[in-house]
Amino acid sequence: MKIHLREEAQKFLDTYYEGLPLTIPIEVSGRLSRSLGHFKYDARRNPLSITLAKRMFSLENQHLILGTLYHELVHYACFVKGAPYKDGHPYFERELIRCNAPATRTQGYADKTQLKVHVYGCQKCQKNFNRRRKLRSTDSYGKVVTSHGC
Repeated sequence: MKIHLREEAQKFLDTYYEGLPLTIPIEVSGRLSRSLGHFKYDARRNPLSITLAKRMFSLENQHLILGTLYHELVHYACFVKGAPYKDGHPYFERELIRCNAPATRTQGYADKTQLKVHVYGCQKCQKNFNRRRKLRSTDSYGKVVTSHGC
């Protein structure tokens, strides 16, 4: 599966924002761990980039990737037009609906069973527990971490 992100992005902007040009790069990063995408701008209100989480691409879920891209493009378009662009604002949420882009935190969670989860066994209660983040083998005092707080 190969997705041409810039082409898809410009097609989306042409359809919903009268050909608004995409003037920023679209990047893929392994550093996004809590979100699937991010629209970045600087203190002088210049748009800088759209970043998508690398982990999405390993799932090979085109719907998830494009949905996240479209969501970030709505942030970009609203920002460039001078309209409210933050998640939760009524105008922004209406734009998401108008453009058929997913709302914040509605994607990925339906697919969270496919995301990487670490399974551990508790040595105190003998139960298994899951963590998205990998536990360190020792805490800051050098003590081995083997419990989930039971």
